[in-house]
Amino acid sequence: MQYIVEDPEKGNHGHVPTFDETPSNTRAIIITGSMYDAHGSNPWIHELLSLLKQLWTKRPKVLMSGVCFGHQVIAYLLGTTVEPEAGGKWELAHTEMSLTPVG
Repeated sequence: MQYIVEDPEKGNHGHVPTFDETPSNTRAIIITGSMYDAHGSNPWIHELLSLLKQLWTKRPKVLMSGVCFGHQVIAYLLGTTVEPEAGGKWELAHTEMSLTPVG
């Protein structure tokens, strides 16, 4: 497990590993949610995207999964459009939803 958020001003002293620092026997990458914006310009987010791109192209058998922030970063990496919620709200904790008959 690796804590990657590098934001010393907010007390976060993580480290985004480089491709060469990622063990060759790594079988899966899970990117969790974050209080940071997947659309942000934080340098560590760009470093994370660079790492994921290298893993995607040079080690295609490494499985990747993301939760919230993580799936947005992976989607962005793969070229899809990822946008913030139009109202600027975060969906945290319990969120009221109206379901259709299908689900």
